[in-house]
Amino acid sequence: MRILHVISSLDPRAGGPPMVISRLAAAQAGIGEDVHILCYAVASENGRDPNPDIDAKLNAIPHWSRVTQHRLAPADRKEWYLNSRAKSTLKSLLHDFDIVHVHGVWDPILATAAQAARHAGVPYVVAPHGMLDPWALSVKPWKKKLALALRYGKMVHGAAMMQALSRYEHECIAKLGFSGHIATIPNGVFLEEIDPLPERGAFAESFPAIKGRRMVTFLSRLHPVKGLDLLAEAFAKLASKHSDVDLVIVGPDYGAQAALEQQISALGIRSRVHLVGPMWGRERFKPVVDAACFCLPSEHEAFSVAICEAMACGAPVVITHNCNLPEAQDARAGLVIDRTVPALTAALDQMLSDSNNARQMGERARQLVLSQFTWPVVASNSLEHYHRIQGRQK
Repeated sequence: MRILHVISSLDPRAGGPPMVISRLAAAQAGIGEDVHILCYAVASENGRDPNPDIDAKLNAIPHWSRVTQHRLAPADRKEWYLNSRAKSTLKSLLHDFDIVHVHGVWDPILATAAQAARHAGVPYVVAPHGMLDPWALSVKPWKKKLALALRYGKMVHGAAMMQALSRYEHECIAKLGFSGHIATIPNGVFLEEIDPLPERGAFAESFPAIKGRRMVTFLSRLHPVKGLDLLAEAFAKLASKHSDVDLVIVGPDYGAQAALEQQISALGIRSRVHLVGPMWGRERFKPVVDAACFCLPSEHEAFSVAICEAMACGAPVVITHNCNLPEAQDARAGLVIDRTVPALTAALDQMLSDSNNARQMGERARQLVLSQFTWPVVASNSLEHYHRIQGRQK
């Protein structure tokens, strides 16, 4: 099957979609499909030339070399909105493809690709990546309502299929009135990027302040939506009872670090909370492997790869229902809770008080990832749905 993925760019600074789309494409190519990606190149510091740092990250993805790239020159403002080069490229490409899969909602190139696919008679899939959830639509709501009415609603409702990342997103798309096929196709992980796992104790060796201590690990962007304020407050309530446990915060600052530092000082837990900054590559798994549990009390997640990676590392997870991963609860791989301080405090206390049960949860967490959330499994799932909508088109 010839598959064309379309996204505005593969810049990892744009958040999760570039990271997961590149891996979905690579996984599909890895099982023998003819997979292409169309996007704008990411500009280097001069604002014109492609950024070589992006290629270094992409080339490290398993099977990425099998993906054919159609990277347009970095878009200036005119090209970003009018997509002249994208239209020309799509016109020459589309007759060769069986499926077009567009990722996101609000970028003009996505609506352009959908329109071109309709004109060429090629079925297309829209993956909103959480952008049509009520939480996301509540941000700049009037602007998004207008955009849906004028352009992007036609893109959505003209799709042969909508891809939902979770059961919750499936429900959200259905409530928007989409009458076509909705497929739940989650994100995943490549075990090749995780295994072999770091040795236990490796993080403490490189971070002596934690040596001999148990850890609750947070690994994500330090952003207000991630619930760091709740985590700090819950941890403060447990600090005396679990005097051998520290809280380790790993990730780049996206606007929440200053408030967090003030909060932990006010709560009197500054010596028990370690903000270690971002960790990249396999290094980031060291504080997860060493953790008594992994915690992400987010206000909203479309689908968190960080949670999947933590489970693949064998860590039991404490997450909120807002993370939209009920499979963790179904598999008894962790505790899925309401987003309140009392609920979070109780869940962390349970994890820290029964290490044997937590260890068993961690074992089930890894098995859950192996069975449902590796990229080869996800890629095979996506192909089944592609064939389904292809059959409907004939």
